[in-house]
Amino acid sequence: MIIHSVTYWDLILTPIYLLVFYLIILRIKNKHYKDNPYLAKKLVQGYWVKAIATILLVLLMKYYYGGGDSFNYFSFSQVMHKAITDDINNLTFLLPHQLDPFNNYVHDINTMQFDLYPDYMNNLGNQIVVKLTCLLGFISFQNFTVISIMFSLVAFTGIWKIFVFCDRVFGKYRKEVAFSFLFLPSFVFWGSGISKECICLFGIGMASYLFINYTIYKKISFKSFLTILLSIYLLYLTKDYIMIAVLAGLVSAFILKYLKTANVLVKVILLPLVIIVTTIFFSFFIDDLIANTIEKATQELLTQSNFMQQMYENTGGSFIGNINIEPTLAGIFKATPSLYVNVFFRPYIWEVRNPVMLLSALESLAFFLLFVWFVIKSKFIFVVGRANSNPIFVFSLVFSLVLGLMVGITTFNFGTIIRYKMPCMPFLCLTLLIINKYASGVKKKRMPQIKLTAEPLTKQ
Repeated sequence: MIIHSVTYWDLILTPIYLLVFYLIILRIKNKHYKDNPYLAKKLVQGYWVKAIATILLVLLMKYYYGGGDSFNYFSFSQVMHKAITDDINNLTFLLPHQLDPFNNYVHDINTMQFDLYPDYMNNLGNQIVVKLTCLLGFISFQNFTVISIMFSLVAFTGIWKIFVFCDRVFGKYRKEVAFSFLFLPSFVFWGSGISKECICLFGIGMASYLFINYTIYKKISFKSFLTILLSIYLLYLTKDYIMIAVLAGLVSAFILKYLKTANVLVKVILLPLVIIVTTIFFSFFIDDLIANTIEKATQELLTQSNFMQQMYENTGGSFIGNINIEPTLAGIFKATPSLYVNVFFRPYIWEVRNPVMLLSALESLAFFLLFVWFVIKSKFIFVVGRANSNPIFVFSLVFSLVLGLMVGITTFNFGTIIRYKMPCMPFLCLTLLIINKYASGVKKKRMPQIKLTAEPLTKQ
């Protein structure tokens, strides 16, 4: 019943499904982008890059790592699939908000006999991936590689939306937009396969595209509003900390954009009011919540750090080192610079221990050089001040900083950090690339602006 490996059926079914998906992509291209050769070309290129990355990831997980979360999700989905086919009443397992029914089921049948730990289903995020895997299994002959490609296309759908929007906004920087969202190596590779990240990328892409579109053009349909709510809910079910980072970015972009266009009286009244309410809210509610969460997380990390370091060193892994964080808000604030360095600029070249880690180190080095160039060349304070007029820049920076801080606090392995930070990397990359190019090649002291006379994107 449980299949842990790639089989000959993958070799047979994968080309067939790739062709079917390609025909669907061609239909979308001809229907929506026949008058835009550039986007039509990028749609096809993005599809094939995503498909190839997924197949390479499947091979890496199977023949290099010898397993991983993707195989666990798939195996549990087969348990769910068999339960549903044996008893139609078990369709309730597929309900997104229900945790206990399937969790109780895997404990009752003792999945340890299949080398599956039943406690793995105690987490709702894990179950969401299993539920979607099971659902897609009904139309893919329960094939691991085909389902992996389907997950990648789910992620690609959300990312394509925000890519098309950014391509329209930053018309003079099309290469930078395309690289950031469609061809950034770690983003394309680790944002593929059966994983929580693919589901989150769909939610991030849809929510950010629709909300920023509304922030700029002040137009939104009931369908778009409902899609935003469903996307946020999907993030909440899968990875609630990503939902928090996304909401922080969207709310910040909305407030700054509104203040930019508001009259002086509104600014004088609204801005202090927002600051006062936010301060009170954080003081009475969020402060204790964050402090308790941080204390619990850091204490667990500190008690495990020595053991984990020894384990990773013995197995040639990529332990990030001892994490010295005081479990208080002041301690987190003090450690913030080093946490951002760990997340965005490590591993260093001399910390590389395997080929996969080398690729990550090279990309981290490229980001570090890009950031240094940004600080030196772009007149940091001036450019950041100008950038707040663009909702996409505001969202990108706030989203990246919040997510990076959360990842830095709770993660101590480079391999895990690469995947956890991945959702914000295209936004951060786009911001740095555009600002650097603007600072290097444009003499007019004006950031890329949005043409408010253009129509909002509602048909792509």
